[in-house]
Amino acid sequence: MDLSKWDTYTDSERSGYLLAIIAATESHIMPPAKYVWMHPRAKLSDAELRSVKSWALAERAAIPKKAGLPSQRSDSRQRSR
Repeated sequence: MDLSKWDTYTDSERSGYLLAIIAATESHIMPPAKYVWMHPRAKLSDAELRSVKSWALAERAAIPKKAGLPSQRSDSRQRSR
């Protein structure tokens, strides 16, 4: 992923990258260990990880629904209630 090219990615690509960012923040693997090894001050605090995750969630929510992306909750679960 190259953030300087963010506007050139499709909604599906952006959604995939955002999901990867969310997962990386939740598992505390952002930034990658080999990067932190070379740049020790690059380690993110819990507050910074939460901030990145919040941004990714907001960006993903802003992706148009017509893109055919899975929502947080599937339609089949909504109908069965």
